[in-house]
Amino acid sequence: MKSGVFSNGPRLVPGSLVCALLLMALLLSGSRVAALSDLRLAAEQGDCNAQYELGYRVLKAKGQKPDYREVVKWFRRAAEQGHAEAQYGLALRYLFGQGVEKNFSVAVDWLQKAAEQGHADAQLSLGLRYYWGQGIDKDHELARHWFEKAAAQGQAEVRQYLASLQLERQEPRDDLENWIAEYAEILLSAAGPSEPQLQRKEQLEGLLTVKEIMQAFQRASAIKDQRTDPRQQVATYLTTLAQRQPTAEGYFREGNRQLHEGQLPLAIAAYQQSLELNPENPNCYQNLASTYAHTGQFDLAIEMLRKSIALDSGWADKHATLGLLYDLKQNRTAALAEYRTAARLNPGLGWVYPDMAAIFMQQQQYAAAGKALRQAELLGHGKPRLSARLATLAPALAQPKPSDDIRLRQLVLPNRQSAEQALAELNGGRDFSSLAQAVSIPRYNRNGGYWGRYQPDQLAPSFRVPLKKLPLLAFSPIIETTEGFHILQKFPVIPELLADGGSSGPDRSRVGSGAY
Repeated sequence: MKSGVFSNGPRLVPGSLVCALLLMALLLSGSRVAALSDLRLAAEQGDCNAQYELGYRVLKAKGQKPDYREVVKWFRRAAEQGHAEAQYGLALRYLFGQGVEKNFSVAVDWLQKAAEQGHADAQLSLGLRYYWGQGIDKDHELARHWFEKAAAQGQAEVRQYLASLQLERQEPRDDLENWIAEYAEILLSAAGPSEPQLQRKEQLEGLLTVKEIMQAFQRASAIKDQRTDPRQQVATYLTTLAQRQPTAEGYFREGNRQLHEGQLPLAIAAYQQSLELNPENPNCYQNLASTYAHTGQFDLAIEMLRKSIALDSGWADKHATLGLLYDLKQNRTAALAEYRTAARLNPGLGWVYPDMAAIFMQQQQYAAAGKALRQAELLGHGKPRLSARLATLAPALAQPKPSDDIRLRQLVLPNRQSAEQALAELNGGRDFSSLAQAVSIPRYNRNGGYWGRYQPDQLAPSFRVPLKKLPLLAFSPIIETTEGFHILQKFPVIPELLADGGSSGPDRSRVGSGAY
């Protein structure tokens, strides 16, 4: 199973054989085979595995606030004996100031020890300390070293930072205007992007937010219109189409084809003809809105998208796109409201959070920006450029604590072969929400397969058992039911990002940045 930010369960290291066997029995059975007093006795006698397990139980005790001083006590004893998981756990306490005074330098020392033992989470976290210069001098070469170590162990989250470091080797940091212009030029490639251009496009997408990518599309469309006047082309195209006497559905499909091929004026014309024949097609309004947006006609795009929502509501991607359109028009209040609505409908829609963070930074709501960026990172949509900017604006901002608000989403495929292909794509970095919308059977593809809060007692045994031990953000094995072949994921949500409101004034707090 992949190591993840939250998958910090017990890991054994050499120690007392008797206690090791005892802990293995605890893990395999999921029950308290030995009394807590026996575990405490072994810990007092110096067994590092027992010390770590005891600290971990205090940390994860249900129904009560952890006694962090007790956690630190046992983690420290185990860490001093070389227990990698305890070293990482102790480092987190120093990063968050839990049971000890916050101290990034001490945290780095413990992260270094755990990372050198091959602990993937510690390698990622140590890389971030070097990346941001938190508790240690900034050193992007050492950051790259530890990121690559973590990536080799399956840490998907690290890829965005490696991509950012690669771009920094080639050009000045945060050269936003040039990146947008370069992306637009790639879109304008006459014969389609070459392989190096496609690779470069992917790198740029690791830096740019969806709003910035839309600005690049808008620029490319304007340049294309300057080069060729589309009006005569559209007139000839519609005359040719009319001779075929297409139905509303035929015009709609033709619009989709032209949109896919990048012929935006022709796509708009086809969609308009479709809506004249059938003004009740919400998908046509949505696609027309997207096409208008790509050509910079934001008012028309908003109008079309609102009509689509009126005809078929409850879709996260519609509200997210509407938020994007308001964002492009500099209406930040309306943009945030739509982004939050989208996040409530599908908290796993990762691309909205970086743009939310950018708005929060403009409003000087730095704590909210930090939460939005952390949520984006967890979902594989982090933007190191924005994180670095936030670290500059609020150098002492506290890293958001891990959320205990756990949600569930799923893919449901019609056969095992397609499920295995989908699982391979997820493990390769494919976005869960977009994949669910694309390949899940229709009754399960709404809102990226979002299920709701993770409530184990309400799940059927076929789901409850494999999910119980599944680490957060890992993918479940394929589960077969009468409905199909399921792949599930538990993911944490920062609930404040889903709330209706939130502070609208500046956030002047200056308390640490960074991820753990």
